[in-house]
Amino acid sequence: ITLNLEYHVPKSGAPAWFDLWAVPADAPNLDNACLFLDYMLRPEVFAGTDLLIVRELLGGLYFGTPRAFSDDRTEAYNTMRYSVAEVERVARVAFHSAIGRRRKVTSVDKANVLETSQLWRETVTRVAAEFPTVELDHLFVDACAMHLVTDPTRFDVILTENLFGDILSDEAAVLTGSLGMLPSATIGGEVDFYEP
Repeated sequence: ITLNLEYHVPKSGAPAWFDLWAVPADAPNLDNACLFLDYMLRPEVFAGTDLLIVRELLGGLYFGTPRAFSDDRTEAYNTMRYSVAEVERVARVAFHSAIGRRRKVTSVDKANVLETSQLWRETVTRVAAEFPTVELDHLFVDACAMHLVTDPTRFDVILTENLFGDILSDEAAVLTGSLGMLPSATIGGEVDFYEP
């Protein structure tokens, strides 16, 4: 089993000891998982899949401010926010991880409609120049979701922001048959957390 990490960036309000900024989720080599998935996916589609999802954990829509309900609770809003520094930090983790793997990073965003994703894409592209031996491609999150179940072997390291990573890592779990089958880690602070 290959351990894949999702990475998370701390925001204000998190205790200092909980200053973790990355959470990896790995879809292990699935050649022997066919028994679990005969009813879900054709083995020839996912056989040989070995991917790592590097997910920024403590930023984006889940932690952005302002956020609120209207006084009468008939409306609500959240704010998706990222800084260049947050994106650079998690992007470097993805690129460093890719060096020890198949040397490919797929950055996942929604740059066709979200300014935060445009910043994400621009920043990841700049960071990629620091890693000339690693291939970079970009995918919109909806296309990535489709490819995870139709052509998962195309991926090596998937790099994405918090909300998209939350959804995509859960979707990748279907390749093993259950969320509980995938190891993950939250790293980046003084204390790292690992889930077998």
